[in-house]
Amino acid sequence: MCAQDSVLASVENEQGIEVFGTDAIVNEYRNEFIERLQPASIDEELSLFEKETLRLSELCVEASSLCKTDDFTEKEYT
Repeated sequence: MCAQDSVLASVENEQGIEVFGTDAIVNEYRNEFIERLQPASIDEELSLFEKETLRLSELCVEASSLCKTDDFTEKEYT
């Protein structure tokens, strides 16, 4: 009997249930990583805020492009 055979390994899943066995443990870790790697869900208010923020940024760029700036002379550059 190997020393590893006598060691009982387990993990606790999201429901708080202790899971035993290599396959079950691997499956729990797989599920955890899949869940963590999924894109975060954005609720409606956050999505609206993001759209409004982008629109305000676009308006700022448009407004700044309308501002006339004086050209510098060659003497002012040096």
